[in-house]
Amino acid sequence: MVIYPGGSGEVFCTLTNYVDSPAIEVSRRAKSAGGGLLLQLVGRLVGPRVLRLGAVIFGPVRIQAIGLPCLLLFQILFMAGALAQESLPVVRAATLKYGTANWELQVIKAQGLDVEHGFELEIREVNSPSAASIALQGGAADVAVQDWLWVLRQQEQGRQFLFAPYSTAVGRLMVPKGSPIDSLQGLAGKRLGVAGGDSDKGWRLLNVLLKQPEQWALSEPIAPRFGAPPLLNQLALRGEIDALLTYWHYAARLEAQGFRTLLTVDDLLAALGVDEPVPMLGWCFSADAVQGENPAIAQFIAATHAARALMADDASVWLPLKPLMRVNSSATFDALKAGFVAGTPGPVTDRTVQATTAVAALYFNDKALAERLVPAIFWPPVQ
Repeated sequence: MVIYPGGSGEVFCTLTNYVDSPAIEVSRRAKSAGGGLLLQLVGRLVGPRVLRLGAVIFGPVRIQAIGLPCLLLFQILFMAGALAQESLPVVRAATLKYGTANWELQVIKAQGLDVEHGFELEIREVNSPSAASIALQGGAADVAVQDWLWVLRQQEQGRQFLFAPYSTAVGRLMVPKGSPIDSLQGLAGKRLGVAGGDSDKGWRLLNVLLKQPEQWALSEPIAPRFGAPPLLNQLALRGEIDALLTYWHYAARLEAQGFRTLLTVDDLLAALGVDEPVPMLGWCFSADAVQGENPAIAQFIAATHAARALMADDASVWLPLKPLMRVNSSATFDALKAGFVAGTPGPVTDRTVQATTAVAALYFNDKALAERLVPAIFWPPVQ
């Protein structure tokens, strides 16, 4: 809170949002004077929202207009909020700046869901998925979105990480509007872009399906072209590839420009006998982080669920995300919103674990390995 004289002898004040001011002298003084638990609790529950609202509603106001008791109340809440902020455990989330996980993280911060759930979120932007993986393994981040294959590889190497489902959204096989390709057999001899590399789940599952006895053999082999999703989108738009197997949010951008979905990874899984939605991506963290009495990760996961609910029900929370979504049309914006919400996972059940185990068995061609590793990675565990 800043008090300053007006031009005609009147006294004005502004209410400063402590969330945006990491070094607050008044909070330090209150803490050194022995700020108690009750003060911290009040600040944690109501301080952040009152401060935000106060700054917006009052702006510069006359002290005479709001009265000294009201002014003192805001000062107390200001101090309490700062104390609570300083005392909260920090959860560091590694994310790509333009990745879909950052959309969720930004909503958590913007809506104060971290403080509301008893922790402070620190967003650490990285340049690549591998950088997020390194940050997580090296202890520079507490959580990051990875797929369950990453967690299984860590488990195989003796590193204990857990997986809390983040999204069931899956990749799609896209073809241009007017393309003659209308089935898998139509891919014979065609140039197929594949996002990622030859270990991509969608590509591996497509090959498993094509090898099934009931599938017609392709008259010519598919000519895959592996690459980064943005590059492949550009190649598809220029007609330099005939079809594209890519991640859902890149497929949504193509769909907004007239491409159509030939089939989804869900379709591939159903053809292989897996009918239950499989959470392909999850918030991953060290198993040690949820041991003992440290609730920070559990609070973080609860905040992500709250953010998802807001993003499904309140269109206004999406508006500040537009720069991160890098959309150039309302059609793309709407497609990305719809795809993100549609991928919201449900609670982990026995059926979830069984379906994920079945997909892992197909991917590794090793049922025993999948049955040994998969059930242990989910958090919270199925009761």
